Amino acid sequence: AIANSSKHGGAGYWSDGVGTLAARNSNSIETAIHEFGHIFGKLGDEYEYAGSNSAECLSKANGATIDATRMIQDKKKWYQWMDISHINAFKGTCYSASGYRPTMNSKMRTLGLPFYEVNSEQMILALYSKVKPIDSATAPGTYPKNRILKVVPLEPIEHKLDIRWYRNGKEIVSAAQKTSLSVASLNATSGAFTISVKVIDLTPKVRDENQRNKLMTETRSW
Repeated sequence: AIANSSKHGGAGYWSDGVGTLAARNSNSIETAIHEFGHIFGKLGDEYEYAGSNSAECLSKANGATIDATRMIQDKKKWYQWMDISHINAFKGTCYSASGYRPTMNSKMRTLGLPFYEVNSEQMILALYSKVKPIDSATAPGTYPKNRILKVVPLEPIEHKLDIRWYRNGKEIVSAAQKTSLSVASLNATSGAFTISVKVIDLTPKVRDENQRNKLMTETRSW
């Protein structure tokens, strides 16, 4: 919801997918991106603000009640990103001085800055909660051995998705990264068998392998 106002401000609501902002302020575009972090990425604010409730915010991916040592020890929150020098557990976030945030500063704390790795990962996972790695493919079914099977993966701007084909669970190495497979080229003997394709987004911008397997991996079989 965009207000015809020059007053600075906006709000993003995690549960409703709704955001508001004043559109005629010099910071309006940056405010919109920040609020999109709330609405789409389900990210919490990373600044202190007296009088607000921090409990729900600290439950978000970029908020924590434990320090860096505990994160690494318990494999919690953003521990997988701790090898990057600017990522740690910095005190003060979610309207409270006692919580922890991933970076010294980011777009969820100050307008005009990048989201940085921990928050960007959540934006990517949020995207894959809405879409699948395979955009389209040959319809499921049983086909003759002269069939050409096809898969159309999503096409991110910066990289291609990983494509692997399998026959009865064994990879067809020569077909790797191809968007089609001629079954006849396998020189198959008589009898039925299963062909499958697995598409994975292997972007290094995601380090949570459980979420990669859950949201960023898709298989089709014939």
